[in-house]
Amino acid sequence: MIFTGFKRKTNQIFIKNHIQDFLKRQSENTQHKIKNIIIFVDDITAVSNFKKEIFHQLKIEENQLKIVVYQQKKAKNEVEYHIISPKNFGWYGKFNQEKFPFSLTKKYDLLINYSKVDHLYLNLLLLQMNISFKIGFPYFDNRFYDLLVNCEYHKISIFTNEIKKYLTILNKL
Repeated sequence: MIFTGFKRKTNQIFIKNHIQDFLKRQSENTQHKIKNIIIFVDDITAVSNFKKEIFHQLKIEENQLKIVVYQQKKAKNEVEYHIISPKNFGWYGKFNQEKFPFSLTKKYDLLINYSKVDHLYLNLLLLQMNISFKIGFPYFDNRFYDLLVNCEYHKISIFTNEIKKYLTILNKL
């Protein structure tokens, strides 16, 4: 549909107009230990393996972790994780909160973006959320992240080992 292109363009304009506020807010975050984590994933088949590795490496509890799965089209039978799609977003970066049981106002200590590609809609969420420390891959827009881990996407154990190593060095664990 022609309007999806317009919607995407307005969301890109929203990011361009609000990136400076985001960067200012990002520099104001305080240094403290990690208590709650949010993970962005775009491959629902990788969630269980990644979740197991995160629990093993970071020694966190189930209630400290929230997983958000990005899918181009929502599958109706998936209810275990919070799934977002472009339909959750409106014009000019507006996130449709009522269709999603997820709070943008909650403060998270750590975000791990374990996605294969850099998604416009996940970047929109990053702009609107309050997250102290953000981790991703080097092919993401580096303005949004504090730490970029250079490894292959399918090597989950290497990625989580690097996360643990750097979070320990930064005294966040």
